[in-house]
Amino acid sequence: MKNNLAIFLILLITTFAVWKNSVNTFFVQDDFIMFEKFAQSGLANNLKKALFSYQETHWRPVDNFYYLISGRLFGLSYKNYHYLAIFIHAAASYLIFLIVNSLLRNKFSSLVSSIFYAIHPAFFVSIYWISGGATEIGFVFLLLAIFLWIRKKFYLSLLSFALSTLASEAMVVGLFFILVIEFFKDKSDRQYKFAKTFIVYSLFFSVLRFIFLTPKTLLDVYSPRLSIDTLWAIKYYALRVLGFAEISGDFYTSFGVIIFLLAVLGGFSKKFGLGGNMKILLIAATLILSGFFPFILLPYHLSPHYMNLSIFGLSIIVGFAFSIRQKRAYIFLLILFATSLSSISLIEKNNWVVERSKVSKFYIDEIQKTNLPPGSTLVFNDNPVSSSYEAYISLGAGEGIDFFFKDKNYKTCFSAFESCNILH
Repeated sequence: MKNNLAIFLILLITTFAVWKNSVNTFFVQDDFIMFEKFAQSGLANNLKKALFSYQETHWRPVDNFYYLISGRLFGLSYKNYHYLAIFIHAAASYLIFLIVNSLLRNKFSSLVSSIFYAIHPAFFVSIYWISGGATEIGFVFLLLAIFLWIRKKFYLSLLSFALSTLASEAMVVGLFFILVIEFFKDKSDRQYKFAKTFIVYSLFFSVLRFIFLTPKTLLDVYSPRLSIDTLWAIKYYALRVLGFAEISGDFYTSFGVIIFLLAVLGGFSKKFGLGGNMKILLIAATLILSGFFPFILLPYHLSPHYMNLSIFGLSIIVGFAFSIRQKRAYIFLLILFATSLSSISLIEKNNWVVERSKVSKFYIDEIQKTNLPPGSTLVFNDNPVSSSYEAYISLGAGEGIDFFFKDKNYKTCFSAFESCNILH
């Protein structure tokens, strides 16, 4: 127990050390919309909306409860939301440690796997953007479901799996990981009854979620398609999973990633050639491939932070490659740590979350300074800070004004698509 607590503290400290700058990122875009929707009115009304709201946004009750609870706890203190996101990410990393340790029976390998996940730069949006945590929350419940399944606590596993899909519908593909685990068990130990229950639930959820509880407006925006663009999406996500950042001017960082990946390939090939475990490769491959869906079918909505499952799969291979505590293993881990820090720093300078959060913070701060009379009309024209359109997007279609200045009853006018005749 003490050893596991020490492992969690190591992962929490490591996660915070890598992602600590995220706490300075202000509210932006959907943050205002989601907190205004689920945390600003009466508790009974918020509960109702969290459970049944799907016409205006995705039906994700667990994610909605996150906004409801955290919004009531933290209010306008945006840093606390980021501290919570860091904790959730560390919790996911710790569950990966427990799962990989169940598969490999090697604590050093498991720690390497969990650190690889904890500091992977693909999760920038999940941690820097408060509203970007839906897949991470769902992934934590999915990992818990997998761990409980391995421990043969099947009813609790099913409950956690259901919660994962109610946080992020993409987690339904986690079913394949459970099925592949069962495939490698001895026939006498396979849990056919419970596996069938998971399959039935997944089918029921998929029909309910994607046919009956997805508004046409969202289907139009997030309509899956198989085209030549799918190949581009596969390439995009493959590079993100491997650790290459979505930025320019990162030659040395990319070189470090290549060195680390070659070390992983060498370590894994050596073990595999000496009678290594085919089961580990197939389990990892199942995770990597299943994690690409449905995102490769949405080529116009690409974002690295969707790749939780795929990065988990790669983390198993990484852990398997570094199962022995050798000096060179620590050297390559230092290279991984340095490249991750470098990637995150470069992303921070170029990412839309940071840029738009600066825009939203500028406008909120300016409105607080001017302290206009209640009922005033706030006009957002093009200016050196942002265009009117960027102001509209950054402030969550104007919801940010209501979120911060609820008692002021301010009206908004964005000249990008409105006629703003009155200037205040």
